[in-house]
Amino acid sequence: MVIEIRDDGKGIDAQAIKRKALEQGVKRGDELERMSDRQVYDLILLSGFSTAANVTDLSGRGVGMDVVKTNLDQIGGVVEIDSSPGKGTVFTLRMPLTLAIMPCLLLACDGQSYAVPQRDVDQIELLDPGSSRRGVERNHEGEVLRWRERLLPVVRLREVLRSRAPLDARAQAEIAQRYQHDRARAYGVVVRSGSRRFVLVFDQVVGSENIVVKPLHPLLRPLGIYAATTILGDGSVALILNGEGIGRQSGIFDRPVVEEVPALPSPASEAETHPVLLFRYGDAELLAVRMDDVRRVVMITRSRIERIGDRELVNVDGTGTNVLRLDRFLNVSACADSDRQFLILPRNTDLPVGLLVSEIVDTPTLAIQLDERAFKADGVLGSAMVRGQIVVFIDIDRIVQMWMQMHQPGAVALPAPTGKRILVIDDTQFFQKLVAEHLRAQGFEVEVAGDGSAGLAMLKAGHFDLVVCDIEMPIMDGLTFARRVREDPQLCALPLLALTTLNTPESRATAMASGFDAYEVKLDRRTLLASVNELLTRARRPAALPGAPTHG
Repeated sequence: MVIEIRDDGKGIDAQAIKRKALEQGVKRGDELERMSDRQVYDLILLSGFSTAANVTDLSGRGVGMDVVKTNLDQIGGVVEIDSSPGKGTVFTLRMPLTLAIMPCLLLACDGQSYAVPQRDVDQIELLDPGSSRRGVERNHEGEVLRWRERLLPVVRLREVLRSRAPLDARAQAEIAQRYQHDRARAYGVVVRSGSRRFVLVFDQVVGSENIVVKPLHPLLRPLGIYAATTILGDGSVALILNGEGIGRQSGIFDRPVVEEVPALPSPASEAETHPVLLFRYGDAELLAVRMDDVRRVVMITRSRIERIGDRELVNVDGTGTNVLRLDRFLNVSACADSDRQFLILPRNTDLPVGLLVSEIVDTPTLAIQLDERAFKADGVLGSAMVRGQIVVFIDIDRIVQMWMQMHQPGAVALPAPTGKRILVIDDTQFFQKLVAEHLRAQGFEVEVAGDGSAGLAMLKAGHFDLVVCDIEMPIMDGLTFARRVREDPQLCALPLLALTTLNTPESRATAMASGFDAYEVKLDRRTLLASVNELLTRARRPAALPGAPTHG
């Protein structure tokens, strides 16, 4: 748990603290010269230390901040101080959540296992020393890695663990020189610490696990690189790494913030971007799914897969999970023969199923324009060019549905009214395709439009039984579209379903007041289909115009 207290005062005078520390004999002059500002600020936590000239009932006794530190030490917490002269001071209190259960990434360095909270992890990279895009580079600040068109500082976990003091610029330069010609395979995890990101380099990915967090032993609390400890499922002990502490120990937080500056120029695009998971199943194809459709990725070994009849299952956290092989549903190459594989667990289903993949390639955020002609198949949304390669985008919800048709035919889908036409209005081609495919798989006839104006024209030109409409669109947004429909005597009884990324009570209330009958957030397939079927099967009352009085 993190509590941050900040003010907009004049800040802390580091020189005044140094002078007082020298007067009181707390530190020698040469020690004070070597200390960073943050280390100097920590001196105010010492018992009896005060910079006040006179002692009063409120200040000058040296009692206050030392009490804060003592109480935090007792529960395994820490206090951090940062100050900018003329701008203010920030006190950050970090307190452990004793016995909290936390999903963590398990990694290994020099044979020892460590854990990183998954909430602090943006991405895992397999570092290729021979690649200009996936290898560690050097600049005047030290080692860096290109990540999503940014330059992130690199921290080698091995070197941080070995260092007794925070690494200064000279130590960072020596480390960069030492690893300049290193060709050993390594992994990098993009760690998020507040507004900063860095790449933590280590030896091996062990897996992921929901762990019980235990407080650090008092002897380890002064080591800021550790947040807590845990006992793993095999009985071994692992230390939970503290991203903030590692950043400070490595010295990268003393560098200028350069990761926000684009490393390579990228063309401006007005297309909506989506985080995607790039992966391989067989050796031939590069495949992708939307990250919003993924609940979790689990690493498994081939020996863990068990066969029961015509099904394959693997134990994931005590639950027997069905293994879905893509080549049984799509015309793709067979799964690559490797001992280490992965399961992609879909978000939009309660069924214990996972999509088997052989390699996780990347998790970029892309502006996607799907081509439906190059590779057209049930369970495929389309293909797109990503970094010069053709990527086939998989509809993971449809793959799960196809598996259900084979193994649980009675629970495949909600009964859909037959002969119904639905208009999908969305300015994002990717969501157009996704929503349309979900509806077509239920037997509906679907047409699409790119904005409210085009959708209104299609409604006047032909018959539709329901409209699924986005809110934020160019030319005519969803709210204006809904009001226009309700004002038209020929269309006012048409059921309207809002489907949007906005998820606030205010946006929901505004949409309903504009004339929508239901409101869903992109994109939970089950709730979408449930809302569609409910709107189509119930008798709709005559719509009230916006602003008109309503009666219960």
